[in-house]
Amino acid sequence: MVICKKKKMIRILKVIGLVLIAILTLIVLLSVISIVLATNQDALTKQVNNKKLAKVMLTNVNVLKMEYSSDLAASKPKPDSGMTYLTSDFLGILENQTIYISDGVITGITPDSLTEYDGYEVMDMEGLYAMPGLIEMHTHILDQADLTQYLSYGVTTVRNMMGFPMHLRFKEQLQKENLLGSRMITASPTLNAGNNKGPFHKKVGNVDETKQMVGNYVAKGYDFIKVYNGLSEEQFQAIMETADSMEVAVAGHPVNSVPRFEFLNSGVKSFEHIEEVFNTYMKRKINDSLAVQIANEFKEANMPICITLSAYHQLQRTATEGEAFLDSIPEKNIAPMSRFIGKRQTSGYLDLETKYVDGISKKDAYLSKLTKIFYNQGVVLLLGTDSGPNLTIAGSTLHEEIALWKEAGVPNHSIIKAGTINAAEVLGMSDTIGRVKEGFTADILFLESNPLENIETLRNPKGMIFRNKFYAEEDIVTMRESAQKKSGWFVTMGNFLEHLISK
Repeated sequence: MVICKKKKMIRILKVIGLVLIAILTLIVLLSVISIVLATNQDALTKQVNNKKLAKVMLTNVNVLKMEYSSDLAASKPKPDSGMTYLTSDFLGILENQTIYISDGVITGITPDSLTEYDGYEVMDMEGLYAMPGLIEMHTHILDQADLTQYLSYGVTTVRNMMGFPMHLRFKEQLQKENLLGSRMITASPTLNAGNNKGPFHKKVGNVDETKQMVGNYVAKGYDFIKVYNGLSEEQFQAIMETADSMEVAVAGHPVNSVPRFEFLNSGVKSFEHIEEVFNTYMKRKINDSLAVQIANEFKEANMPICITLSAYHQLQRTATEGEAFLDSIPEKNIAPMSRFIGKRQTSGYLDLETKYVDGISKKDAYLSKLTKIFYNQGVVLLLGTDSGPNLTIAGSTLHEEIALWKEAGVPNHSIIKAGTINAAEVLGMSDTIGRVKEGFTADILFLESNPLENIETLRNPKGMIFRNKFYAEEDIVTMRESAQKKSGWFVTMGNFLEHLISK
């Protein structure tokens, strides 16, 4: 009887073992299929088939002119130039101008049209306002269609802040024009250590291993190195030394082991998130005098900060408005797997006790005040959103960010600077993008009204020139529609799994 029971138990264990093996095999098979689909993914986004511009003359256009302070002495507007300065520093409107573009580069801006324009395609812009394309300085591109979505909202350049192998493929697709989307500058995978390492961060080892990781990521084609809070001081210094020797930038979160003064003066290109100032340097305490002191330290160190108010504000609205807010987020603008993850990321902010909701709202309000303090103290501000996680939407969230800055008291001209010339300077591209100026790449938005007076006009461009093509308003609408065709579960899962197993 005992022997029969043992045999029966053995048979049950064998069945359980076979089932487990079958499940594991299925998981491995699905993972392999996902990775294969992801790495062989074509650019599925529908393209708008616009012809290349050879030589174009844009007439009857009002140009947003932006100059650095050092430029002003040499380029004061002449009385007959049509220039009207609307701010006290260096932003203004050049009225009724003609812009000349040849092979994607601005070759001239004059008050009058050429009398001889053989070879030029003439386009009457009917009094629209021209300004440079926006630059989003902190996003997480989780789907290739996000790049199309960004472009449809007037964002011609994005800085992706956590690199995956898929981003190197997206860059290649963009370069070959197999994918319609914003120009992308991508970070390396996030380098981190310690207990706060995120699921997609790469854990660094000793100093030699850290230097090797940096060299490996630069060799693969990532544009700069991303650092995170948990690094040791030795690891951080190894990253900075290696990056400096390879002439690549470093940006990211404050490193907890590195004193504030040292981090701000370390050569890091930008500090990410005003929330990190509150969490890390202010120990989550509301203290205006300390905030001013820290802002002055940023100013003295010439450390730009990417604000990203919208990231925490999204969570605050989840806490205060509940499921109704989450249900209002359009599902079609987020890939299915990203939406699944995002719902779990935000679920912890639902159904909280009143005291926690009040605390979240107070913090959200103080992040807004901190932004104004940093603006008042003259810190270089960068426009970014942290879009990607928490059900934030590529493209449209940047305009919500702009609205939050405006509500915080940052004037329109400084918001525009943060998303154009300030960003271009940090990217090391200040001589090619960020301004509508002779010799610059023609990344141009055409707007219905003056953005210095009505910044909401940025949300819906009436036209755009990008990669030497003109996109009319109906083309931009088509972009937004095509960007809703996100990757399926298997492709997204494959991209994520590929990153997890990559070195």
